[in-house]
Amino acid sequence: MKRSYYKVFIGRLTSIRLYFAPNLKIAKHLKILRNDGWDKRAIRYYIGSIAYRLHQNDSIDYSFEQAHEVGSDLYAGMLANSNLSPKEKLALMLDKHLGAKIDNLGFLQLNPPGAFKMRNAISPLSPYFVLIRDLVIQAFHRTKEKSLNGSDLGKKIHLFRSQLDLTYITYIRQYFGLRSRLRPNATDFDRLQEFMFDNKVEADYSTGSSFHNRFHDEFTYPKNMKVQLMKDSKKRRLNNGRMVEFIINLDTLNFESEWDAYAKHMKDGKVIADAKLYSDEELRMIANTESFNYGLPYGGKENHVPRYYKQTHNTMDVKHPADPALRRQATKYYRFQKDYNKGGRYADIVKNGLVDIKAWQKVPLQKRQATYDKYVAALQANKASNQGIAQFLQK
Repeated sequence: MKRSYYKVFIGRLTSIRLYFAPNLKIAKHLKILRNDGWDKRAIRYYIGSIAYRLHQNDSIDYSFEQAHEVGSDLYAGMLANSNLSPKEKLALMLDKHLGAKIDNLGFLQLNPPGAFKMRNAISPLSPYFVLIRDLVIQAFHRTKEKSLNGSDLGKKIHLFRSQLDLTYITYIRQYFGLRSRLRPNATDFDRLQEFMFDNKVEADYSTGSSFHNRFHDEFTYPKNMKVQLMKDSKKRRLNNGRMVEFIINLDTLNFESEWDAYAKHMKDGKVIADAKLYSDEELRMIANTESFNYGLPYGGKENHVPRYYKQTHNTMDVKHPADPALRRQATKYYRFQKDYNKGGRYADIVKNGLVDIKAWQKVPLQKRQATYDKYVAALQANKASNQGIAQFLQK
């Protein structure tokens, strides 16, 4: 018998033993998984993941823990392999596994029952994110309604975006890199760059960020830039292009995130979402925050949007259900400026990453307003597409 066939044969035998062997711990785990709402196909995937660890109780316990950690690779695999419909999978995750409920202020609160929890930090490259994007598109975009607005599940899905944001922001903020080159006071952008270098991925800077540069009294010039991973993808399905989003302050090079505001208003692991408790500065963070993209934004001219993803960004991310009252208050107080080619004065400073960042940081603070005004005037006069501040300053 050839070695490859031998491995398959032994693997199947082991899987059968898992069903029938007098292993009380495994039997108990399988019963719990069935009570958790998993169907036979998902449980079969779980069994396959621990088959070769039959006699390693610690590993079996670890696999069981991972099956209850929403966002883990094992959890994503079980969700992907389940025979449930896309809507049923999303409902299973949100309602039964995460105990997601919208409170009286419109904020999505997670209250996972039993052993379940949301994974604290998830890599931007995780298959979990790609799976969730695909399930949302199948369940809501590829329907007659093409909207998240028509159901309680759709509303939860929209609000769940901020929970996804927290996981990948946390992952990058904890990232130290493979080369140990990061200094102790490394910025969030330093860590993001290190992550991209280690994993050989590129970021996209082409998608407009006027909604993430909101102002209260008078608009001056952009303070933040938008960075999306991954830069681009031609995949017809399970596409990860411009999915994970970061908003980064151009001066500090740290993330601008609503979660930095929420961190100051937590009780028993829940966000206290009463707008009256938040300062103007905290409202600014909430107004300008990042947002996970269920759909696929267009961005620059060279970016690809396969047919399967046409208009998904508009239907899933732009025309969304109501935000929490707290965010509505924040975006009412902090308004966005219209783009330079649509009657406004907004133009992204960064379109090409580091080259634009460095060029802008070299402009003295006292000269930035005048420089930006000339930049916008030149774009409007020439009716040119924005190529970033570095190209303008080189002229």
